[in-house]
Parts: sequence; structure tokens; C-alpha cells
Amino acid sequence: MPWAMAVGADIDERFLIRDLVWCGPCGLGMSALMMSPGRRFYGCRNIHCPRPVIPAEMLESLVWQGFLYLFVESDPEISAEDQRAALVHSLERVTVGVDLGEVRYQWRDLP
Repeated sequence: MPWAMAVGADIDERFLIRDLVWCGPCGLGMSALMMSPGRRFYGCRNIHCPRPVIPAEMLESLVWQGFLYLFVESDPEISAEDQRAALVHSLERVTVGVDLGEVRYQWRDLP
């Protein structure tokens, strides 16, 4: 794996689904990672995990589209901060298998 570092609090807000992504093979929470400036990823905390790092934009887009499909009648233009708030309110966790074809959502019970 290329060199990566976990993000600090100053960069953390760029990761829309931070603390909501879990690794399917390992069952661990996935970390937000910066591979280089501007290249965001999510990766398993287990260095021996077969789950490769996931480009953040790709996974965030997939999760947001799943949210829109279930909870919103039209595709509104909203800020990343409002998207994050909506997902934290509605989503318990996203579990990603070895590839992105194995994404499972655990939604909160909403009224």
C-alpha cells in the first residue's frame, strides 16, 4: 500500500462519512486517510486486511445516492456539511466488503 497517514482534526471535516464506515472482512471501523494532498481515502485499521483502501469520493457518492434513494424525493443541492448531518442522523454504519459491490447499510430507525 502507498504511504498514508490518518487525518487530524483540521482535515477531518472533509470526510463526509467518517466514523460511519466499517470493514466487512475485519469488522473494524475504517480510518480516514490522506495519501497525498487532496487524495482522500478510507482504509481498514488492520494492516493485514484484504480490503484495499477506497477512494473517499467514490464511497461517499455511493452512500449519498443510497440515502437519496431511500429518504429524499428529489436530488437537492445541499452543502457537504448538511449532507454529513443528514447521514449521521439517518445512518448507523456502512460496511464495505472486499470490493465496493459488497456495501451494506445499517439505517437508524427513523420516525
